[in-house]
Amino acid sequence: MLFTAVNKHDSKECPLKTGEGVKMLKEIFSDKNLKKRNIDLLDAYISCPLEKHSTHTGVFIFRAESKYNVKSLFRSLDVEVKEVAPFNIENI
Repeated sequence: MLFTAVNKHDSKECPLKTGEGVKMLKEIFSDKNLKKRNIDLLDAYISCPLEKHSTHTGVFIFRAESKYNVKSLFRSLDVEVKEVAPFNIENI
């Protein structure tokens, strides 16, 4: 199954601004941690470098067995996880 996970946070609270936050994100997205949950990170996009004084958004696309597996990956970070399907304009 495919899932998106979207995280939004104030630019002042961006985890990329602290060494501890960067370390946490590296652990979350480590190959070991992803494999432990049987998750493939397919793609990721962040607005952090572009939005200096507003709300940052991170969008992550995963292949996983369950929504729970994806949600548990983010620990206590606030993220919205949804199952999604590929979009094909020809099938509408």
